[in-house]
Amino acid sequence: MTSRRHAQLLLRLLPPVAYDPNGQRVGLRAQAAGKVLDDLAGSFAALVGALSPISAGDQLTLWERNLAIEPEFGAPYASRVARILSRLRETGGLSIPYFTRIAAGLGYRIDIEEQGARVLGNTWCGMRLRHPDTQWLWTVHVSGQPVRIWHARCGSSRCGERLTMVSDPIIEALFNDLKPADTRCLFYYEG
Repeated sequence: MTSRRHAQLLLRLLPPVAYDPNGQRVGLRAQAAGKVLDDLAGSFAALVGALSPISAGDQLTLWERNLAIEPEFGAPYASRVARILSRLRETGGLSIPYFTRIAAGLGYRIDIEEQGARVLGNTWCGMRLRHPDTQWLWTVHVSGQPVRIWHARCGSSRCGERLTMVSDPIIEALFNDLKPADTRCLFYYEG
């Protein structure tokens, strides 16, 4: 409804004997009230749209903030919605099939190789040990999605950085958020 139509509806609500609907003061007040009703109708439509991440529009950042999802710079809207929906569908679990199912929901094919903890009696002399805070190690083989390849460039890279890094921030962030605290995930991408 436009403010003119809201204003006309408001003028029709006045008793015909007591007020002149064509009067200047009454018409101005009806126009102002019609503008307020227009603003409220627009705000209501935006709020109803924000109830679902699919139609949230500009309110999508509120969904990401409430679900503790780090927004990816320059990510398309559909990618952001997919991350939100995958977070909402999570039911919890720490099994390999659970993580495989989550990745499949995002369009990835993965295989997880779980390596046991390095403990006394299970290790031998010369065996490489992991970080002391990491008890378990998962190797995640990812395929089915295009991967991002980051190359070091003069002027934009810093000393000590890798020359080439292959990563996919969507699946890596999801796994690192959901994995147990004493677990480390290594990702290998297959083209």
